[in-house]
Amino acid sequence: MNPRERVVSNIMQTDVTSVKESDVLDIGQLLRLRWLRDMPVLDGTKLVGVVSIGDLLCACIAQLQNTGSNARREPFGVRIGDVMVRDVVSIGYDATLGEAAELMKLQEVAFLPMVDADGELIGAVTESDLVRATLW
Repeated sequence: MNPRERVVSNIMQTDVTSVKESDVLDIGQLLRLRWLRDMPVLDGTKLVGVVSIGDLLCACIAQLQNTGSNARREPFGVRIGDVMVRDVVSIGYDATLGEAAELMKLQEVAFLPMVDADGELIGAVTESDLVRATLW
């Protein structure tokens, strides 16, 4: 079968690290998540946004610069809701790898959350997932 015709549900990640809009992450927590690029933001099980680790790190660094010499003494963190993207590009369960690749290219994203008809997160597919699927 042509890799572009395979269905994304066959390669999607189902164990997806997610956060809530009200979560506050500090730089230490972000550094422990450095292997991630993007995370879905959930309200219960419903997808409400996406946040990138890069955007969170930039916000933490900006906050650190603004706190000056007291930065090491005062706890700080970044609220997910202040940094997340609310206009989420997502993909359906039955989309093909070709459709996912085209959507990523068109929308300039590397992470596509997969939602059901009720908007609940059921998985995600990344650029890396697509590359692996076409190579193997």
